[in-house]
Amino acid sequence: MKTQRIVYIAVLFVSLSLAWVFYYRCQMKDSELIEYQRLSLYSKEAFHKLSAKLSQNEAELEQALNRIESLNTDIATLEKDNLAFKDDLRLLIKERERLQVKIAGLIEEKTALEAQFVSVEELKKALKRAKSKKRQENRLAKIAILEKLDEIALRLGNRGYVVKEGQATFKPPRIRVQLEPIEN
Repeated sequence: MKTQRIVYIAVLFVSLSLAWVFYYRCQMKDSELIEYQRLSLYSKEAFHKLSAKLSQNEAELEQALNRIESLNTDIATLEKDNLAFKDDLRLLIKERERLQVKIAGLIEEKTALEAQFVSVEELKKALKRAKSKKRQENRLAKIAILEKLDEIALRLGNRGYVVKEGQATFKPPRIRVQLEPIEN
């Protein structure tokens, strides 16, 4: 819009200067005419320079507007990233606080264990207790596994077979045969 006004003013200026030239040309002497032509040539050159400068400024303005638009989109993207980083920071701060509390508890447990195991005998007793506890846990785990296997085998059954995997699944009752002497 401004560029249209500037062009309109430049055209008006040129047309007025041409009208002024025509009017004064009729009333000028030769020396004045030569001076006028020199000034007219200067004004034409100035007009061409101004119009070139105007077109250059318009191109620079267009580039600047495009650059501003791209910078605005970059700013919007960076603001979104900034919000995401702030959320991540809040989560990391909470995690750090949680870990600091856990570390404090572990440090207290460590000092308690250090106080408990001052001597070698106390340490040996603690190791025996730990080993016995581990053995007990292993026994319970084995029993649980065997119970699960028995339960699975019971669920599957023998599917009506008398012999399964070479072993008799049905054991007939024992028959006792007693021999008695015959009396004659």
